[in-house]
Amino acid sequence: MKRLIKNWEVRIGGLGILAFLIAAIFAPVLTPYQPNQINMAAQIQLQSPSWQHPMGTDQFGRDILTRVLFGSRISVRIALIVVLLSTLWGTLYGGLSAYLGNQTDHVFMRIVDFMLSFPIIFLYIMVISFWGNKLWVLIILLSGTSWMGISRLVRAEVLSIKEAPFVQAAVVLNIPRWKIFFRHILLNSMTPVLVAATMKVGIIILLESTLSFLGLGVQPPTPSWGNMIANGKDFLIDGWWMSVFPGFAIVSLVVSINLLGDGLQRIFNLHAQ
Repeated sequence: MKRLIKNWEVRIGGLGILAFLIAAIFAPVLTPYQPNQINMAAQIQLQSPSWQHPMGTDQFGRDILTRVLFGSRISVRIALIVVLLSTLWGTLYGGLSAYLGNQTDHVFMRIVDFMLSFPIIFLYIMVISFWGNKLWVLIILLSGTSWMGISRLVRAEVLSIKEAPFVQAAVVLNIPRWKIFFRHILLNSMTPVLVAATMKVGIIILLESTLSFLGLGVQPPTPSWGNMIANGKDFLIDGWWMSVFPGFAIVSLVVSINLLGDGLQRIFNLHAQ
């Protein structure tokens, strides 16, 4: 714990993430407006940042700050669910691949190679064209295409740990194989997985924002940082704030996550030495 507190990357990254979590949780009480509240009064449309609207308004008179706050709910929720699902599956998949070994490991890793080489964007387009732009479809898609890196990381860890003396001792004592796998091997492989999962949150936020910008993710009028930037791309001169502020939110959160991940990586490396 002292290492976490002393590391400046963990402190700054953690505070940044905490700020966004607070904004996401308390969004309804942090702003007097509704995210989809349209005001077609001419003096409200495309209003530049002011005391009344600190981040300005869009072409429909909607408050940008409100939409950024509520957009954080969407981005953070999707990222956390996707990372949780992909990490669980990637950990189990990579762990079993290394533990079972031989032909099973070969087949499992060729599947990973195929997934990594497959043009994922075409898969997104095909699935979304068939199922529509539903939030659960987006979560399943992102989860199903984000686990391969975790699986390779876990596989490498398990390959080294399963030959350790304490594992061999458990085998000699006739402890059930499933207990050896989960209790002695998989649990001791979690440190790099936690660091990788932390970094993956930022990657998923960027990916979700990109898909929403392209019209393949969260659909308007539901506020998402990606579709807010797309909504403002036609107003970069007269309404620059429509794209700049959600873009700044994406950059700030991803940088905070990366700082936290880098800090954790340094701490665990120092601890290992």
